[in-house]
Amino acid sequence: FDILFACEFPPEDMIDERGYVRLFTTDEVQTSTRTVEPFGEQRLGVDIAEGGGDYNAFVIRTANYAGLLMKYRNQDTMLIPGHIISIHRELEMRDENIFMDTIGVGKGPYDRLAEQKYSPTSVKYSEKADDEVQFANLKAECFWRLKQWINTGGCLDPDDDWKQLLDIKYRVDSSGRIQII
Repeated sequence: FDILFACEFPPEDMIDERGYVRLFTTDEVQTSTRTVEPFGEQRLGVDIAEGGGDYNAFVIRTANYAGLLMKYRNQDTMLIPGHIISIHRELEMRDENIFMDTIGVGKGPYDRLAEQKYSPTSVKYSEKADDEVQFANLKAECFWRLKQWINTGGCLDPDDDWKQLLDIKYRVDSSGRIQII
């Protein structure tokens, strides 16, 4: 009733009924979306989708900047290696600076790049974190490090839609580790 009729929303840092709280606040996302001159080595992150409402997304990141290079919907995942090779050549990137989601449908494009003698970095969020004491898995560690990067001056391209970050929630599990929903 409060939300639907009275338009009274709970505070952003409120813990929900399952123990989760938003990882990013609206202020963090809005404050970090600004234009800067990127510096540092470029890295490409590729999240691969297959149909439905999800997008294939290509994000470039430097020491101080992250921006969406492209996103599109297409069920033909074999177009993805071509886009990656094109970006790799244009930006003269090192192979290991290409990070690909290789769980599920991402495995095929990753294998195709390997077949063509490219060596991108495989990312599987379900794998163990580098810091297993603080994080439940790699997904939690990566998102937490993104939050730290933003809070220490990392800038998100203002032309891109970063509102999805507001949907990410975390909690501390029974071992005291950060877990992402």
